Amino acid sequence: MSDLTLLVWVACGVIGAIAAHVRGWSVLVGFLAGVILGPFAVLLFIVSGIASSGKTCPQCAERIKENAKICRFCRSNA
Repeated sequence: MSDLTLLVWVACGVIGAIAAHVRGWSVLVGFLAGVILGPFAVLLFIVSGIASSGKTCPQCAERIKENAKICRFCRSNA
């Protein structure tokens, strides 16, 4: 394996770890996913960030739609 390929895979792992940390996921799992899946993992993290728009319920911490007035999980006012 060339040095450039190894560098790209490690960079994908670091990007995966950063993306996981920003989303509140496990940094280790994000790093491992980045290293194992390579550039495909970076693409998955970008797509999951676009798809996970919304806000967090202050009572139960579940993700709900941005314009929700009542949480669908715990029925509290959002």
